[in-house]
Amino acid sequence: MIPANLKNISFVRLPWRTWLGWLAVFSPAWILLWLIADNATNIPVWDGWERALLLEKWQAGTLTFADLYAPHIDHRILFPRLLSLFVAAVADGDLRWEIGANWLFGFAAGIGIWHLARRTLGPGLWTGGIAFLANLWIFSPLQYDNWLWPIQTAYLLPMTCMVWALVTTTHPRWHWGLRCGIAAVLAIIGTHSFSHGLFLWPAVFFLVLLSPKISTAGQKKWAFLGAWSAIAAIIVGCYFGVDYTVATEYSYSQQKGEATPMMAFWKEAVGEAGRMWEFFLGILGGPYVRQFAVDPLPPSKWAGLGALIAYAACGVWALLRARRDPETWSRILPWLALGGAVIAIALGASVGRSAILAGARASVPRFLSVSLYLPFTFLAVILLQWKACANRECCQPLIPRLKTVGFVVLGMLVALQAQPWIYGANLMHIWRVSRLQAQARIQFAEHFHPEPSRVIAYTYAEVKRFAPIYDKLGFLDPPLVESLELDQFSTADKPLPESKGTIDRVESETQQGQVELFGHALLRHPTRPADAVFVTVESKESPEPIIIGLADTDGTLLPTRYRIDLQFSVMAELLESDPGTWMRWRHAIDLAKLPETRPLTIRVWAFDVTKRKAYPLKPRLIIEANDAVSLVE
Repeated sequence: MIPANLKNISFVRLPWRTWLGWLAVFSPAWILLWLIADNATNIPVWDGWERALLLEKWQAGTLTFADLYAPHIDHRILFPRLLSLFVAAVADGDLRWEIGANWLFGFAAGIGIWHLARRTLGPGLWTGGIAFLANLWIFSPLQYDNWLWPIQTAYLLPMTCMVWALVTTTHPRWHWGLRCGIAAVLAIIGTHSFSHGLFLWPAVFFLVLLSPKISTAGQKKWAFLGAWSAIAAIIVGCYFGVDYTVATEYSYSQQKGEATPMMAFWKEAVGEAGRMWEFFLGILGGPYVRQFAVDPLPPSKWAGLGALIAYAACGVWALLRARRDPETWSRILPWLALGGAVIAIALGASVGRSAILAGARASVPRFLSVSLYLPFTFLAVILLQWKACANRECCQPLIPRLKTVGFVVLGMLVALQAQPWIYGANLMHIWRVSRLQAQARIQFAEHFHPEPSRVIAYTYAEVKRFAPIYDKLGFLDPPLVESLELDQFSTADKPLPESKGTIDRVESETQQGQVELFGHALLRHPTRPADAVFVTVESKESPEPIIIGLADTDGTLLPTRYRIDLQFSVMAELLESDPGTWMRWRHAIDLAKLPETRPLTIRVWAFDVTKRKAYPLKPRLIIEANDAVSLVE
């Protein structure tokens, strides 16, 4: 029985069809959550390694607010740092908690878009269809690195704050002070998560400034604008005025105490206006060109230019309706503010990055977390125009045909998401493969030089520096190995079948004192290569295998056009032209560094880091007294 005091609460009275519709509209979020749970891996990536210093200070009790507020590249990531400390305190530093927070921030943004759509566009089938399409974009696995890179909480949080600040500011019944206060808190969080949040201040300011003077309780435009401007001046002034110099390790070659990259290179970026312009348009064009299985680099700037023109057209249409239809003007304003903020963020990112990054970087999936919100402006204008036409007598005969066209177009836009979703899900799997490879290699960071940054997702020197700190804190998964004895891992009794792993050939360079091994190794599924390949040595005097090296991947290097999607491992598409690219490995053995005892037995093992288990490969390699090499089964 429902208590009497709850009978008037709207959500209690919602029919089951409404709940079912809500679940359907947000079905992309549930699918993405499953993909994240299946692929999330507890290992730092790039900037995340630098957090070791912050956590070290926190555990030592020497952490200060200045450490939290200090710039990271060009961003003050105060709240993502606080989240890292929270995860360290309650989850032993398990970065999968931060990955879960990425999904929560995306889900909060999706809820905000749905809420804003129902308020400004009205409830109904069309609004539900557009909200579903929006969720297909927001939760697309094509943003795989945003969803699976722990530190991307910094990238996702500002847009979530942006959406909810617009929802709060346009609330029809709240007092202006409450709306201003909540929106200001959201703006402060967004600003101190990533520099994208800085554009939240002008977005809300112009939204309120341009709102029509509709007489409703508690709406005092100038009081709101005055309070908002004062808070913005303080926050933004502190942002740039308080020791705005490099304070972290990862800052595009800028040293601590030097100007941040944007401050150091903005003149160069503006001086090369053509390059900056292409970078800017590339960011805006990302959501459109990534709908198709084509190289996104050439058409991205033209798609971005089209998006910019379309936004201008939406603004002109809204202005033309402002005088005679202030209600429609007020409904479109939040969407214009959202789209304008996206354009401003893209321009700011272009100033800060075009001088130090290749133009292809404008189309990386990370920028989709911002640019995907621009199409929402277009969808809102189309639906409002549709409703305006539906109210005109002259358009009544055309309504059935317009509905048919509308359903067809909406269906086509939804169907277009199949390709990026399938492609993105594949990228999420490949990301997991590469992160497992990183886990397997980094545990040996103090003994061997791991493969290049495409696998360990940072430079070896920095990993070798930060991994012991994470390990000492108890946050490295798995921990660093203290010895090179193979028996610290479990081992399989039977070798892998030759179809899954073997030493394919041996090349002996006796003059150089080197033996090079080539082979392949797979774990279970053909798209799951061994996380690492160990090479061990043993003899009659020392029968316990000792690890003497980690093999390198011997697959085809990633084509340049795909590097916007994947920096850390090989592409599944390469299997067609190079079937062995996932599984091949190579390793060079320096005979002078081996024990002097002869004969020696060299074995190769495929390692599964999730089970911490090694599987032997056939055949064995025997090195005789004269350094002669032979293979035995």
